[in-house]
Amino acid sequence: MKTIFLIAILSLPVVAASAGEGAPSNPRHWSPQIWVATMKSMPAGDIRNGEKLYQHGYCTSCHGDAGAPLTDGAPALAGQDRYFLYKALLDYQSGALRIDDKSTVMIAAASPMTEQNMADLAVYLESLPRPASGRNPEDVPGHELAKMCRGCHGASGLGGKNHAGPALTGLNAFYLKRQLKAFQDGSRHSEINGLMFNIMGTWSEQQIDDLVAYYSAL
Repeated sequence: MKTIFLIAILSLPVVAASAGEGAPSNPRHWSPQIWVATMKSMPAGDIRNGEKLYQHGYCTSCHGDAGAPLTDGAPALAGQDRYFLYKALLDYQSGALRIDDKSTVMIAAASPMTEQNMADLAVYLESLPRPASGRNPEDVPGHELAKMCRGCHGASGLGGKNHAGPALTGLNAFYLKRQLKAFQDGSRHSEINGLMFNIMGTWSEQQIDDLVAYYSAL
């Protein structure tokens, strides 16, 4: 079953690419109202089925057996907020979350999923322990800058109360900087009301590096 699923997933990027740079379906505009409605309509996830989907699918190849990434280009998924993960999968499926060619794999992986599949994966990954570096984040320059981020990402980087801001602890520096730069140049534009683009647009390279150093130290 795993082999069949893997072959199917690996064949999908060709299909997605043949449709051009546009999204496979219609991306939704994430207003606060639509985000709240989406959270309310998210199916109740099944952790056991989510584990099966994760372990028998293509997920472990990049994100590891326990949601801890095997490569610098992949994010840590263990302990991530279920609603944020659900939204990310919806965005990949619609093509709204497409930073560069590396996103093609996730767009292909999400394309055949049902909303129930997404919810199952989301609750399973949220149930896993969040990785931590064990370093002291107050020793890095971005400590003061990170205070601006607490409203959405939490005081300790574990995610905000509105579920729109993901947990940032455990993210490696390479991945995190790539995302921040994508927000800054507008190539990642699927966030609620474009908030991250509006914030990052005025940040200097040094500020981004300092913030990356801080959150990758958590």
